[in-house]
Amino acid sequence: MRYVVSGRLRQPCPLSPAEYLTLAVLEWEMVLSWLAIGTALAYGRLGTRAGGAVLIDAPSEVEAWRLAASLPFAPYTEVIVKASDGATLGRDLAEALERQTAGSPDRRAAPALRRAS
Repeated sequence: MRYVVSGRLRQPCPLSPAEYLTLAVLEWEMVLSWLAIGTALAYGRLGTRAGGAVLIDAPSEVEAWRLAASLPFAPYTEVIVKASDGATLGRDLAEALERQTAGSPDRRAAPALRRAS
């Protein structure tokens, strides 16, 4: 089953810039390894907001939550896990990215991402 896992940093973020960058690199490396082995099928981040979305292929929602909780930013992030099928995948990803831009002063990225899905 496919799951859209999306998250955005809780505000205010308690991380220093150095801690943030360290976790960003660790998370990026983790998701790239998931992409290499087929656990993750797609991954994206917004330039206007600290957050991202990953499409995970997992046997159950419990496993999708376990994977989401293992991400380095998980303790600092509002996470949503949503089952997705092929028919609703584009809409599910667009909604995940829209949630990330909610409240952002620069919402220009959301419409462009929505059109692309």
